[in-house]
Amino acid sequence: MKKLILLSFALCIFHLGNAQKLKFGIAGGINMAEVQFNENNQVDITNTLKTAFNGGIFGQVSFLKGKLILQPEIMYSAEGFTSKIDDSDPNTPSDQKQVNTKLNFLSVPITVILKPTKFFNIQFGPEFGYLLKAVASGDVDKSNVTEFYNRPELGLNMGIGTTIGGLVNVNLRYNRGLTKLFDGSTSEMAGEDGNSSGSQLPAGATEILNNMFQVSVGLNISSLLGGAN
Repeated sequence: MKKLILLSFALCIFHLGNAQKLKFGIAGGINMAEVQFNENNQVDITNTLKTAFNGGIFGQVSFLKGKLILQPEIMYSAEGFTSKIDDSDPNTPSDQKQVNTKLNFLSVPITVILKPTKFFNIQFGPEFGYLLKAVASGDVDKSNVTEFYNRPELGLNMGIGTTIGGLVNVNLRYNRGLTKLFDGSTSEMAGEDGNSSGSQLPAGATEILNNMFQVSVGLNISSLLGGAN
């Protein structure tokens, strides 16, 4: 899957580079991530956003005298969430386990940028992701739980941005997951043996969709090297 994502990005860059003059650069910023749970009232998510970072490269091709821009990207994205899991019989009181889950993604957003004015733009488009690693910790033993997650992911980005001097891009985006990131049991989420955890939730009872805000700053290297703005 990773090779397919990289190949798709390379082919897109090659095609666009032959159609128009290509700009390229680097970008980085912060993620404010959480997830949406669909469950049976045995899993709670905290309201606190998990802050992590993102970074990578982008290409740009302009159309309609710069009013329309197609921007493919390859980004590393650190995400995650905190959950509280009740493994007991729901009819009896018990302590909850707090599970901190860290997620590392390779993401390929394909962003369409509309520029109604020189200093303001509107952004939207799909994002193709591949989960590199998932780690659970907290009130459970730290463990790699990647195998329990659905590694390919499809999402939708929308946001706004501005360009400063044709050199620096500042973006604010909201990303909504469209495919299930997880659809397993609470014991799998915590990285525990399902036979010993006492979980009352069977496989498939807990579903997770990604939900994230991103702030990033991009540097247009081609403009820095003397390319057209």
